[in-house]
Amino acid sequence: MGGNQHVLLQKDIEQYLENIPQSVATYWEGASIWENSSSEKGFILAFREEKERGLELSIDLARSYNQGAIYQFSMREDGRLIRDTIAILDKGTDATVEVVIDLSVDLSPFL
Repeated sequence: MGGNQHVLLQKDIEQYLENIPQSVATYWEGASIWENSSSEKGFILAFREEKERGLELSIDLARSYNQGAIYQFSMREDGRLIRDTIAILDKGTDATVEVVIDLSVDLSPFL
C-alpha cells in the first residue's frame, strides 16, 4: 500500500473507531514480512468484543483500498496462534496457518 493510501486508511480507521471504547477495540501499525525480506505496512485492528463487527469493518476497508486479502489472528484454546487469510480481491488465497514467532529477528526496520 502506497504512503498516501496508508495515511487515508489510518484516518478511516480512526474515524470508525472514535466512538468505540478502547476496551472494546483499538488499532496499531504493523507490517507483514516475508521470507525474502520484502514487507508491506498495514494496520492491526483488535476487537476484544464485537468481533464480527470488526471483521466486517476490516473486509469493507480492504475492499475500499483494493487489498487482495486480510489476515485474521486468533488464539486457540491450546495456546497456538493461528492466522487465517481471508480473500478479498484475490480469490483462492484463503488459508489457515499456525504462526511461529521468531524472537531473534529484529523487526524495527519494518515498523
